[in-house]
Amino acid sequence: MTNSTKKIIFQKSQTLADAGLSQKLKIDYLYLSGSGSSDADLNFNNKNYDYHSLIIDNTNSNFLIDKSQKQAQSQHVNFHTLHRNNSIVVSSNE
Repeated sequence: MTNSTKKIIFQKSQTLADAGLSQKLKIDYLYLSGSGSSDADLNFNNKNYDYHSLIIDNTNSNFLIDKSQKQAQSQHVNFHTLHRNNSIVVSSNE
C-alpha cells in the first residue's frame, strides 16, 4: 500500500522563510498566503522546499501574484493562482 498523505506548508509570513532550513523539506504543496512582502522569492523557496505545486492565493498583492507567476513560469514550476472564484480542495484520510 502506498502512502498518499499530502504535506502542505502555509507560508504566511517571511519569518519561516528568513530562518532557512538545514535541508530541503519535501512537501506536496507550498501555499503562499498574504505574505505582505513584495520581496518573496521563489529562488529561496526552491532552495528550501522540494514541492510539487505552488499555490498562490488572492490575499497576496497583485504585484506579488504577478511576480510569483512569472517566476514560476520561467522556472517551470507547477502553480495555481486562487482568485475570487477559484479554490483548491485537499482532503486527507487521517
